[in-house]
Amino acid sequence: MRRFSFLIVLIFCNANAQIAVKRDTVLMGSKFDITIVADDSIAAVKNINLVIDEIVRIEELISEWKPSSQVSEINRNAGIKPVKVDKELFDLTKRALFFSKQILFKTCSTSFCIFNDPQIM
Repeated sequence: MRRFSFLIVLIFCNANAQIAVKRDTVLMGSKFDITIVADDSIAAVKNINLVIDEIVRIEELISEWKPSSQVSEINRNAGIKPVKVDKELFDLTKRALFFSKQILFKTCSTSFCIFNDPQIM
């Protein structure tokens, strides 16, 4: 009986075991160390590929170095004409401006600040 109960515990532990799969890659000009913990290596690799696909998608949207990105199109048309962008990029830009203003507000004193333009602050 002792041997049998030990075997059941061993099988139960292995059924719940998970595996960590790591992949290093360079995307968006930065090194990414991606680690996924999953029930098996096939699921982990599938999820790593999903993560990489999402990073590539975002890079295609916001990279200023890729001529096909919306940000590059904005830069090419700056001062010339408006550029219609995806809602995702518009919302991301609004959020970035919000945080930028928060940082400016916290780092500038009222007595001296190089950013005294009320539209910036």
